[in-house]
Amino acid sequence: MGYLPPNATAASHLIEQRLAARAEKAGEQRTLTVEFRGVPEILPVITLPVESLVLNPDTHRIRAQKSLHMDREKALENEPFGEEAQSYLQYLLSRDPANPEHEDSAFKELKESLGQYGQEEPGIVTQSGVLINGNTRCVALRELGKHQIVVAVLPSDAAEADTEAIELVLQLRKEHKRDYSFVNHLLAIDGRIARGDDPTEIQRDFRMRASSYERSVWILSQIREAIERSKVKLENGTEVGMRLIDFEIHQGKLEELHRAWSKLAKKGKRDEAERLVEQRMLATAMDKSKTDARLIDENFLENYAPTVLPTNAYQPAEVNVPGIPGGLKVAGPSSETQRVSTVTDLALKSRAIKQSTAQASAEEISRSASTISQLEAALEDGLTAAGKNARLKKTQDAPIQSLEDATEDIRAAISAIADSKAVSAFDAEELDNALRSFKKELTRLAQHVKPAVTDSGPSDGVSWLFKAVSES
Repeated sequence: MGYLPPNATAASHLIEQRLAARAEKAGEQRTLTVEFRGVPEILPVITLPVESLVLNPDTHRIRAQKSLHMDREKALENEPFGEEAQSYLQYLLSRDPANPEHEDSAFKELKESLGQYGQEEPGIVTQSGVLINGNTRCVALRELGKHQIVVAVLPSDAAEADTEAIELVLQLRKEHKRDYSFVNHLLAIDGRIARGDDPTEIQRDFRMRASSYERSVWILSQIREAIERSKVKLENGTEVGMRLIDFEIHQGKLEELHRAWSKLAKKGKRDEAERLVEQRMLATAMDKSKTDARLIDENFLENYAPTVLPTNAYQPAEVNVPGIPGGLKVAGPSSETQRVSTVTDLALKSRAIKQSTAQASAEEISRSASTISQLEAALEDGLTAAGKNARLKKTQDAPIQSLEDATEDIRAAISAIADSKAVSAFDAEELDNALRSFKKELTRLAQHVKPAVTDSGPSDGVSWLFKAVSES
């Protein structure tokens, strides 16, 4: 919040009056304790008219959703406390973060609770009348036709850093009913990083492990890179691109992508890791399911959808390492990765144009839709083939996995026998019964394996199996 709302003076005067009236009342008055600059602060609680307060334009709850409507977003940036911007905030706070065209189910539940039980927890407001906590409750109260909201008042010297910290602390309380959306949670972390906070402090405040913190930072960087790559200038000169909100529904896919990327990167397979990212981001741009995305490895397009790859050759790239005097060049993306990247760029730009119905011409939208349809058809064919191969491999691997599990069970049996003998609890008769069953199944195993032996004869392991069965 760079400046005060237009009604700041009137709101401040009203708050002073209500605080003075509260002080004159006999008996103990309601308070709210919050963490303020690292220590508990007891805030006085009063009741104010809902229309006397303004919604917080900097709330993390709707940061990713602001770009839903470009014109209204500009109003929010240029005049955040203006009527149009506040109306937009009120709309966004009631919407489903992943699908803002629909009302959020959690907002509906909040309204029902407020209507039935009233406001149980106070919001928090600055002395200039800006709601720091309780924005969604204020919107719900307004929609219910309620005229008053219960709020705790911050000290007069509360700065922007203080209000951000308070919002985060309250958001992360276990009893909080409405979580930040996926992307807004990433942006909240990023805001702390941009402020220069120490990573260990951020991890503590967000109650997350270092690995989760690193994953969050990595995912947001991938989202932002995808958005940047999706930007394209239309025929009328307008630039469009994908939005943060477009990635709200892809949390599971992006988290699995980070795990898969990390495994390859840790093995020193950096180029394969980047190629995997390119193809999984392609699937994300095409709104493929998490199940589909799992079928995509670093060689997916080459093996299953080669027709979408460009035919022209690419030379392996070199990139400059920043910050080194005189410059240092290291190996960049391979020609294979560059070819895949071209397809991902095409999908991202086509998606950006197709959804920009208010800015793009009908012809531009038609061309982008045609491109997406062609990519969709190639990916579907590739995923079908990859799925068949995955199922075949699973069938092929199943016997081996079962035998490996049986080997582990035998090792456990050896340990158990040793333990029972150590305490004189070993029962040889029971063991004999179990071994007879084991022998029976081992004989059946040999019978099933024998027809599969090749003309070159059985391998060492199979030979042992046949010998063990024949001698028993």
